[in-house]
Amino acid sequence: MCEILKTFLESQLFGIIVGAILTGGFTWFTEWRKSVGEQKVHLREKREETYLRVIDVLTRHEKCYREKRVIEDEYEEYKKAFNDLQSYMMVYASPTIYKEYYKLCNDITDTYIKIKKRKDRENMVETNAKKIEKFADKIRKELGIEGDVSWL
Repeated sequence: MCEILKTFLESQLFGIIVGAILTGGFTWFTEWRKSVGEQKVHLREKREETYLRVIDVLTRHEKCYREKRVIEDEYEEYKKAFNDLQSYMMVYASPTIYKEYYKLCNDITDTYIKIKKRKDRENMVETNAKKIEKFADKIRKELGIEGDVSWL
């Protein structure tokens, strides 16, 4: 029995089997690493897409509350965009961005609800724009994008 095992270990067949196992293992490992990298890229792309939608919805949100009389179609578009964004935010947004987004929406709504004069509403545009820019800077930082929006 020992002689047969020794012969097998010295044979070409054993070398072929070991080579095939090593090649298969290496191939699996490289494909697995590639898959993990692709998943990270996919998640990053989805996050970027979601965050672009967030900024779009925030600017529409601000406009709808700033202008008391918004065209019905424009408001419906905003409402649809806001509602469509919810599932994307739950799945792709980081918890800090998710919380901050809703806090910012509430802040914008609250500031305009309290203001009655048109002149005061117009003055809030710049304040809210700065809040949105600051929020966009946090998004850029999370995504690893250098530079600030605030410099514009």
